Amino acid sequence: MPSSCLTEGGRDQIGMVAAIRSERWPRSNRNTWPPCVGIRSFVIDARDYDSEAALRKALPQVYQRLKETVYPKRKTNNDPKLREFWWKFRRSNEVYFSATEGLPRFIATVETTKHRSFVFVGSDELLEHGVVGFGFSDSWILGVLSSRQHVCWALANGGTLEDRPRYNKDVCFGTFPSVRHRCAAGCDPFHCGGA
Repeated sequence: MPSSCLTEGGRDQIGMVAAIRSERWPRSNRNTWPPCVGIRSFVIDARDYDSEAALRKALPQVYQRLKETVYPKRKTNNDPKLREFWWKFRRSNEVYFSATEGLPRFIATVETTKHRSFVFVGSDELLEHGVVGFGFSDSWILGVLSSRQHVCWALANGGTLEDRPRYNKDVCFGTFPSVRHRCAAGCDPFHCGGA
């Protein structure tokens, strides 16, 4: 799990507030569909802070939590960038963040599943490994992706993991004719900000 996760009680203990961008809901392949109920955890997203001092000054309680839980593991890591920027995610995922920036919601699906479904995910949620995100807030795109034609296309063109279909975004989404037609205005169907 990236950086550090906190339960709702832990969030209250360190004084994080919803207005701070460093708080995001994690969305994994275990809780994409049906919507997860019960304990919710929080991911600390500190990618906007370029220095340890800036994070410590802006969010001292968050910094302390990361220093206690993340730093001990990262300080001995073989990757020099990970040792230097120990409070950030291992991968920057700039493509994902730029595709979903400014959207009130976006579309997601589990990468490997027997039954393909697409759902809207709130902008306050952060996708984990195993969930594919689409930078669209348009219901039309959700309808196209959820259509029988697209699901059949994905089954025929995607891969498999054991006996379960696997959704490959490049093959299943990027080559699907309806999506390519909708994005004919020159935008990249993988990084469109919505229609």
